[in-house]
Amino acid sequence: MIMQFVRVRISIVKALMVNLKLLRCEEGVPENNILKYLIKKPGSFMVDSKRFVKIVRKVKGSGFNPSYTMRWGWSDDRIQTAFRKNPQCMMVSEKKIMAIMNFLVNEMGYDSSIVAEYPKVFNHRLKERIIPRCSVIRILVSRGLIKENISLGTFSTMVDKSFLEKFVIKYEQEVPELMKIFQGVFNGARKGTGKETRNVQCLPTTIQWPPELGAS
Repeated sequence: MIMQFVRVRISIVKALMVNLKLLRCEEGVPENNILKYLIKKPGSFMVDSKRFVKIVRKVKGSGFNPSYTMRWGWSDDRIQTAFRKNPQCMMVSEKKIMAIMNFLVNEMGYDSSIVAEYPKVFNHRLKERIIPRCSVIRILVSRGLIKENISLGTFSTMVDKSFLEKFVIKYEQEVPELMKIFQGVFNGARKGTGKETRNVQCLPTTIQWPPELGAS
């Protein structure tokens, strides 16, 4: 029984090492990104190496598939860069990627190449995180309260506490309804009422955000 357990453990370790080498050497994923993903999803690496290769190829094919990412002007190089920065994004469904891209590009005015630089945005939920935060940012820009350029990576990856302190609480006196806008959109999304769409459409749409695309 003990020897069987030892053999299983050795097999798992070997598979782990082979799978890590695959991402590191063949796919070119940076070490720090591999470590982050390993900490979050350790079980994903502890599978048979042949199966792991199939999974990697499958998610690369079903995630950032050229047939629909090319619509947004993504080259093969951009797709590979996104994968190296955030391997987890390859597990996101086509439907979710298209919805997020459509909102950020067509509603918020981001260039698609800028979105490609921050693939972690695809890890977040559109209605529960991205839309509420963008709603707050857009109304602050329309009121002239935010003058500096804010990168997509900055406000999309902030923890809730930091975002609320920097973009909501800070401007509550100038925009008393700001907290209600954020919480109303968020709560509506959580309950599945569809209020998140109506709230976003009520915000100004004539502004160009971000003011200078590509600036951080």
